[in-house]
This record gives sequence, structure tokens and C-alpha cells, in this order.
Amino acid sequence: MKTLTTLQDFLEEIGRLGSREAVRYFNGYRTEATAYETLYYGIGAFVRELDSRDIRKGDRVLLWGENRTEWLMAFWDASPEAWW
Repeated sequence: MKTLTTLQDFLEEIGRLGSREAVRYFNGYRTEATAYETLYYGIGAFVRELDSRDIRKGDRVLLWGENRTEWLMAFWDASPEAWW
């Protein structure tokens, strides 16, 4: 495995990790686990959503929400390193 130094490096790696657990979130009632493949596809879905709204590199995006898996997916896409 190569050294992971950027978010882009990590994104390439999580596509290969499949059903292994990536994130665990406790919502106050139950614990939810998200696999790497779900995280990977969620990141892609959010990229497509940003594209459909004509949001491009350099635009400002406000993320507002609970600290949970969906926020992580959105953050990944809104991060300057995430744009390729």
C-alpha cells in the first residue's frame, strides 16, 4: 500500500476496502456502521449533486448538520483537495 498523504490518495484506497467498516456513529439510540463502499458511493453521489447545481472548484459551500456519516461525505467533496 502506498503512503496516503492527501484526501485523493485515501479516496483511491477506500474504493478497494469494500464492506469493511469505515465509520461508526451513535445517534443517541443506536449505533450505525457504514462500510467503505457505502462511503465511497456516497461521496460520488454528492459530487454529482454539486455538479447538478453547477457548484465548481472555488465556489464556497456551507456545510450545516450533525457530525455523522453524511456530513463526512459532503465534507470530502467540499474540501479543496477533493476536486480532481
